[in-house]
Amino acid sequence: MFKLTEILLSMRNLIFKYSALILCVGCILLGVWVFLFPADLSKNAGIVLFIVGILYGLLIVRKGKSN
Repeated sequence: MFKLTEILLSMRNLIFKYSALILCVGCILLGVWVFLFPADLSKNAGIVLFIVGILYGLLIVRKGKSN
């Protein structure tokens, strides 16, 4: 049981550590998906989501280099 708890804690720490990166990639992928298949949303919403994901990623890289 202790080994399972250790694995779960390490996965939790990785998710918390890279949560901003996961959010950035999710925004980019959602933007591409909406742009390619605009069922309920417009293509403009897909473009905006893609740009927000890119800018958020650049912010993460800039913040990482300043530390």
